Order: sequence, then structure tokens, then C-alpha cells
Amino acid sequence: MQDLIPPHGGLNDHLGFDQAASWRWDQVLTSAQSHGLALKLVVMEKQDSILGYIRPDGSIAPERDDANFYGLAGQETKVRRLKEYFWRYLTARWGASTAVHSWELVNEGDPFNGNHYDLANAFARAVHATDPNRHLTTTSFWHSFPVREFWGNAAYPDLDYADFHAYVDTTWLTPADFTDRALTGGCGVDVDCFKRALVSDSALYHLAHSEAVEQAALDKPVIRGEGSLTLPDSQQVSDPDLMKDANGVWLHKLLFAQLDAGAVQELYWYNDEMRANDLYGVFARYRDFLEGVDLNAGGWRAADVMSPDAGLRVVGQFNADQNRSVLWIDNAAHTWRAVVNDHLPAAVTTRVSLSGFAPGSVLRIQWWDLCSGQAPTCQIAVQREELARVDDAGSVSFDVNNLTTDTGVKIDLAP
Repeated sequence: MQDLIPPHGGLNDHLGFDQAASWRWDQVLTSAQSHGLALKLVVMEKQDSILGYIRPDGSIAPERDDANFYGLAGQETKVRRLKEYFWRYLTARWGASTAVHSWELVNEGDPFNGNHYDLANAFARAVHATDPNRHLTTTSFWHSFPVREFWGNAAYPDLDYADFHAYVDTTWLTPADFTDRALTGGCGVDVDCFKRALVSDSALYHLAHSEAVEQAALDKPVIRGEGSLTLPDSQQVSDPDLMKDANGVWLHKLLFAQLDAGAVQELYWYNDEMRANDLYGVFARYRDFLEGVDLNAGGWRAADVMSPDAGLRVVGQFNADQNRSVLWIDNAAHTWRAVVNDHLPAAVTTRVSLSGFAPGSVLRIQWWDLCSGQAPTCQIAVQREELARVDDAGSVSFDVNNLTTDTGVKIDLAP
């Protein structure tokens, strides 16, 4: 029977492909495809127990070394050739699967190693040449975001999207990286204060890193492949108070903040809090709010929003061709930490302006109840609609009244 296929008994794993292991991956991808899932798959291990022993000249080293795995940039070594054989097998066997989102060369490789850069680019080039569906390719680093050195370097053009890992305790950011005080957590140049602000405010945690990505001005998408609200200086230990946030305000804010200018997509690493409090319905809110908003179709850019109240966060996207916008408006003081500590923030009332519309047009403004702070089973819905006329400068203004949590806004041409 197929489910009784034994593993092979050979020790030279680098010279062949274990068909039992390959069959097991067949089953994983078949199951994922049947559930409509797409997987971001790590392809190789930088501390491979065999490849790390093979020196660039083909000789065997007495001790394993990551440098042997990365090889030498631009050189056709034995290790590089063995990898190329594997990459070809990878795409031949699973390149037709719709359950593959992308191939990631290694997990958390060396962030400032030119040999890693060269290997990753060669990997992307090889996959694109043989993968029938040209699945996306990337790699990742254990720290930092090397834009000038790698992601934005014209010498390495073949990777499809960038990936960075940044827990609160491992972030490379400091408050000195920002001139916008809304992104510093009010901490001046105090790094410890900044990290405490990040862990207490999941929207700020996203927005600060996403702003750094926007400033990098890359011509490719960016994902945070690993991250969590960890305690500063904790070696990636989640803040235990997150468990007390039974309705998942932290997750709600993290998701909706993704409508910002940097457009970083979050892959949150630790899911204990999600499972314990059954927060999966919070994802449905984000999905339902964006239903019919074709951000992936192009034509969208960051919304140009003005708000006179520093206590209000407004992020969103705007489509000039369609005269449409989608916004997330947040009371910045309504953080998960405030909720857990039973601190109800003061309501915010202000007027918001949004520019870029066709002058004189009449717009429909929909206000959405996003169920912030409510049970994950709460379903979002349109609260009310209003009409507004665009002024001669292409701007439209509307009032935000007594906002204690957050709200969603969709704007389009009036029917």
C-alpha cells in the first residue's frame, strides 16, 4: 500500500531523491490544493548536514561549515551543481501544483553574505527556467533588511519578492529611523521605550516596519515572513498578556494596518493566542471588508489623507482611474494593551480630507462597523452611507465623530 512506503536505506542523500519523502509531499500539496491553500515552501537548509562538509573544490572538510553550503559567488562548485539538480527535480515534480505559493531558498540565511546573495539569485533564475508555472521565489535572513546590498541591488534581479523577519525583540528599527512622531511611539531616541511601544501597539508594530519598506522604494512586493509581539530582549517570547485579549484586538489592528502605504503583508509566526481564543474569525473581517476591492489588479496607490488630529491614524489605498478609495481609520490610543488594562481611550472627533478625485464628482461614502474589540464571531457591516461632492481641487472631506475604536470607509462614485 502507498501509505506503507518505507524510507530508503541509503546514506548519500545528496545523490538522490527519497521517493518516500517525495510521496509524502505529494500528499501535503494535494491536501492543500483541495482546501484552496497556497504554501510558501522553504527549499533547502543552510546548515545541511552533508552539503556543509563539501568544500568548493570538492574535498571533504573535517567540520561542517555554512560557508561550504553557500559556495563561492559565480563559481560552478560541486555543491552548486548538486543544488541545481535538486531545483530541477523540485520544479519537475511540483511545479504544476496550484498549492505552491512560492519557493524560499533558505530560512534565515546570512543577511550580509555575498555568496548567499549570489546563490539566491541563481536559484531564482534556475526555477524560472524550469518551473512551468513560474512560481515566485525568495529567500530570507535571520536579521536586518539589506536593501542596498541585496533586495534593491541590480546585480540580483531575479527574486520575485522580498522577505524580512522582525520580531519585536529582533527588529533592526530604532525610533531614530523616523521623523514622523506617530511612528516613534513618543519615545524620542529611547530604543527600549520604542520596543515596548511596538509590543503594546500591534498597528504601530506593522506601520513602523512598513514605513521602512516604503522608504526602501523597492520594485517588488514585500512580506514579513516571521514576526510576533515578543517581549523586548526575550529571545522571541510572546507577551503573555496577549492571551488576555480574548477578542483579538491585537490581531484586528495588525491586519487592518496592512492597508498602509508600505503594503507589507504579515505572516504572524506564533499562533498560540489565536488558537487559545479562537481568533480565526478576525481574519474573516479583513477578508470581508476587502471583498470587491481589487487591490491585486493594479492602479492603486497610497491614499493622500490629511487629518488634523494626531490621535487618529488613517491609512488606505486610492484608485484615481476608478475614483475609489478604501480606508482604515483608527483611534491610536485604542490598543490591545489598553483593552487588556481596561483603559477606555478618549473618543476622537475631527475632519478628514482625501485628495485625488475628479473635481465636481459626487461620491458615496460607506462607513463600516469593523467589530473591533468584539467577539471573533461578530460580522462586519455597513453602518451608514452619505454623499459628498469633490471640490475644485479634487479633495473630499468628511467628519469622524466620537471614534473610540476604529472604522472602515469605502468611497466610490455615487450610483
